[in-house]
Amino acid sequence: MLSKNDIKLISEVVVKSINDLVPGIIHKLIPDIIKKQLQPLRKDISKIKRDLKMIANYFDREYLDHDKRITKIEKHLGFPSQV
Repeated sequence: MLSKNDIKLISEVVVKSINDLVPGIIHKLIPDIIKKQLQPLRKDISKIKRDLKMIANYFDREYLDHDKRITKIEKHLGFPSQV
């Protein structure tokens, strides 16, 4: 039969073993958990970036198109160019 001292020693060994193993397990699991949680955010961010690039390109083209048209109108009306 185990004495109280034996039980105390066994519990100390078990607690020490758990304390040694838990940080290693946590360090292995946390990056995976974070990666899974961040995956939807990464997709959303990449979609927002694509949308912003598309919008910026659209307005750049529109600006250049309007700039060309305004220059032609100024020349036609005899106004000095605003370049």
